[in-house]
Amino acid sequence: EKIHSADPSTWVRVVSMPCMDLFEAQSIDYKLSVFPRGAPVMSIEAASVDAWRRYAHAPFGIMNSFGFSAPAGKIYEHFGFGVQNLTERALQVMTHYTPTGVTHPVA
Repeated sequence: EKIHSADPSTWVRVVSMPCMDLFEAQSIDYKLSVFPRGAPVMSIEAASVDAWRRYAHAPFGIMNSFGFSAPAGKIYEHFGFGVQNLTERALQVMTHYTPTGVTHPVA
């Protein structure tokens, strides 16, 4: 999916992982097809990021917060889940890992 960037050649892969246990049960070849070697992985989770630490170089989510009440859009903006903030974070992750490469989280 194209992200908002000054560089028109910047592309990202969006992966939905509703069940990490099912993902873990897959073959290493499948896991590597989802998270290719050399690609930085940023997770976006509207809850705890603890489980994502296994797969993501840069987990992003709401940590240790409970009891907020507002329309979902306002809560997401408050915690940085807006398109602009997430785009900036994704570009920072890609910029950080591009010169040095990444250690693969799966294999």
